[in-house]
Amino acid sequence: MNPIKLSLKSIWQLKIKKRPVVLSHEVNQECNLKCDYCNYWRTQQQENEMTTNQIKKLLDEASDFGITLYNMWAAEPLLRQDISEILEHAHKNQLMTAMVTNGTLLTQKTNQLKHLDYLSVSMDGIKTNIQTRGVEPKKIIQGIKKARKQDIMTSINCVITQKNINELTDLVKLADKLDTLISFEPVYKHKEIDKQTWNQTKINDPKKHSKTIEELIELKKQGYPIINSKTYLKMIKKPYQIKECSHKDMILHITANGKIKKCRGQNQTIGDYNKGLKQQWNQTTKKRKQITKQCNGCPFFGYVESNLIRKLKPEPIINATKYI
Repeated sequence: MNPIKLSLKSIWQLKIKKRPVVLSHEVNQECNLKCDYCNYWRTQQQENEMTTNQIKKLLDEASDFGITLYNMWAAEPLLRQDISEILEHAHKNQLMTAMVTNGTLLTQKTNQLKHLDYLSVSMDGIKTNIQTRGVEPKKIIQGIKKARKQDIMTSINCVITQKNINELTDLVKLADKLDTLISFEPVYKHKEIDKQTWNQTKINDPKKHSKTIEELIELKKQGYPIINSKTYLKMIKKPYQIKECSHKDMILHITANGKIKKCRGQNQTIGDYNKGLKQQWNQTTKKRKQITKQCNGCPFFGYVESNLIRKLKPEPIINATKYI
């Protein structure tokens, strides 16, 4: 879709119709990694995942509802065998497509991503990735290079922890060398994470953390390919004090078995897509308001940035238009 038309459609959807513009879909429940800070491999119950035809129906309805971007993730989407078919159907519905992957299967499955517009690959460091995610960066980098050869817009997604705080600027320079973008977000304390793991992972040195974020802001000013807005980067200097949430979400979150959730932070089921997206969106307004009111906040990049854009904050909006 033409970027200008996409922007206008998204604004109309968000401000006039007051509906979400992004469908964030946990397309499967299985994962081949056990990252320290992740709650998905700890909590998934392996309930029935949506079939290919059910997902196609979802995409049809999402398009009719006014959604402009389909993002598949969680737990590891490339473990599904029908990814190519799903992405092609999304494109037939005039939806932009995005995927979040841990990158371990990219070298084998890049040929299935012909209809993918945007690829986000999780990597937390050059040396420390093996500690946090259990994967040698070399394997992920090979997949990124292959994706870039196919002209897929690619980004590295880095979760900031105490373990990788000294590698963030090096990771930015690696992204620049690989001709990819890069985004950051601080680690989040899911209720499933045990105390020992959290103590080893959380940001324990606020001064070092703040100084490193300032270095990222400076690299962004210099033109390095950091997706995050400067507004967001300044906010995550104090990552556990962010409460930038709204019940008027830009993002509609659907699980692998078709349930609707407010967000991945609170992780509460509020509806079922099989009862109709429009109907469920309208009927869950009260629940979304209640969850938002009770929430203590989170530092998730997608949620915080999208809410800044929804509130028409100039710098995040200008920043976002660079990557459409």
